[in-house]
Amino acid sequence: MNAIKQQLKGTIISKPSDTMAVVECVRFIEHRKYRKFFKRSKTYHAEDETKSHKKGDTVIIEATRPRSRTKRWRIAVATTP
Repeated sequence: MNAIKQQLKGTIISKPSDTMAVVECVRFIEHRKYRKFFKRSKTYHAEDETKSHKKGDTVIIEATRPRSRTKRWRIAVATTP
């Protein structure tokens, strides 16, 4: 049985090593009272298995088993910016 994994879209903001990428995911939230939309961002540490992605690439990351102390995501697909 294949479970559907959680996926997020974001931009690589840092590459500390060959196999690791820091991905920033931005989402828009509506204020409950004033109905104005504003940005919220969060960074995730992701595994770069192919070592082919670089800073500034837009990627889709998906949840996986813990790879290290901070890495719980892996880069699934590289999308065009």
